[in-house]
Amino acid sequence: KQGNYRSAIDNYLKALKIQESLNSKIGSADAYNNIGALYEKLDAYDQAIKNYHKALVLYVEIGNKQKSGLVLHNLGYIQSLLKNYEKALEFYEKSLEIRNEYGDKQGVASTLINIGGILEKKGELKKAKELIATCETDLSLLDNAVHSLTLKILHTFPNCTMKTISEVRKFKL
Repeated sequence: KQGNYRSAIDNYLKALKIQESLNSKIGSADAYNNIGALYEKLDAYDQAIKNYHKALVLYVEIGNKQKSGLVLHNLGYIQSLLKNYEKALEFYEKSLEIRNEYGDKQGVASTLINIGGILEKKGELKKAKELIATCETDLSLLDNAVHSLTLKILHTFPNCTMKTISEVRKFKL
């Protein structure tokens, strides 16, 4: 797996050079973000942080709030892995502010859950439970996506048989 991640990083670095030669801030930011994610998977957190910060600077410059909120969330996650809980909370709070601003309910819920996890680790259980209870997710969006995907699968593969969720979840010996 590590070889695949390293190869992917090499490819993103090549793509980054092309994006920079084209003066594409969004393309460069996306490349930095993806490189950061790959370094995160390799547990190379210093490199992940460095690339996420480069992506964040560019996303802020071009006003891409959605991706700025995501990168801030990712930076908070890495800080929580490093047990830098106060720093993680700072990143999560910034992410939460941005995600609330543009109405990303799923992103808000994800960030609130992670903040709750940090509060739990800090021994603030009551506050963590209260925070997680405020999470609102619009599961109808997921239901619609699953329904649409199911219809596409059935259209593409008419002889395909589909199982219900309860059938899939049954324990098999």
